[in-house]
Amino acid sequence: MHGKLPAEETLPCTFEVGLAAPDLQPYFLGFWEATAIGDEPVKELLFPEWSNLRITLSGEWHIGRLESDISTPTLGIALQGVAKTPQWTSGKGGAVFSVGILPTAAKRFFGVNAEKVADKTIPLADLVGGRANMFRADLQTAPDFQSRVEITNAFLLGLLEETPPDPNHDALISILQSINHPDCTTVADMVDATGISQPGMARLTRASFGFTPKVLLQRQRFLRMARSMHGLTPSNWRDFMDPQYVDQSHMIRDFKRFIGLSPTRYFALKRPFVQAARRQIIAKMMGEGADHFRMEEGRLQYVNVPGAPPKVDDA
Repeated sequence: MHGKLPAEETLPCTFEVGLAAPDLQPYFLGFWEATAIGDEPVKELLFPEWSNLRITLSGEWHIGRLESDISTPTLGIALQGVAKTPQWTSGKGGAVFSVGILPTAAKRFFGVNAEKVADKTIPLADLVGGRANMFRADLQTAPDFQSRVEITNAFLLGLLEETPPDPNHDALISILQSINHPDCTTVADMVDATGISQPGMARLTRASFGFTPKVLLQRQRFLRMARSMHGLTPSNWRDFMDPQYVDQSHMIRDFKRFIGLSPTRYFALKRPFVQAARRQIIAKMMGEGADHFRMEEGRLQYVNVPGAPPKVDDA
């Protein structure tokens, strides 16, 4: 499906989205590049996701826990642990390149325990040696985004070839599939869907996902619902609330827990990077990248969860 996008307001940033090589897709969500345009800082409250590699290409980039204090300079190239607390970012006059890391990659590629690096920023050179800085230099001198995607794929494929398989890989894939299934609502459901014992489940989710099984399920429930609520008015929220929520006050408590704001305040924020990302995804849906994006509950979603979610039988 090809077409022309309608004219839209000018944003102070741009966003590019790229795909990991097929052999890397069980380990990485994909690649994206955000560029802040102009002399004024572009700031945004980041949506909590998995770990990522963050590479500053140019300009001034900072992070912080509060909108009023986005003052910590980002490292040149670093692994950002899974977000347990809200984080703001600010960029001015430059670009940052990111790699979305799935829980399956934490141990094999970087040798980290997800729980121990949660909310922390680790210089990538501490994890993979001096090649990290050479990788960043190659990205900075590349002529365009697609070239950076190719460089990143080559770098990560090199790590894949060098590192032994994680013996828990299949178990981690089955956990990923289970938590992305809306009918998987309890730890018992996770155990039934994956065949992993409850003690084994706790060990794996803490080491590779950064959370206990119960909190992991609560977080995924929240993220699934919050994504579906983008662009809705408060009067429509009830229609998109996950059925596991007892009432709207229960949902609001989870917003404050995982985002740090009420849903009313969060959706009132200017989110220029999110807007730019959505435009890029729409453009890809209208062109060559259509197979990698889908509409889900009326919202655009980038597709990369390894394998299809397993069926979880009703209790």
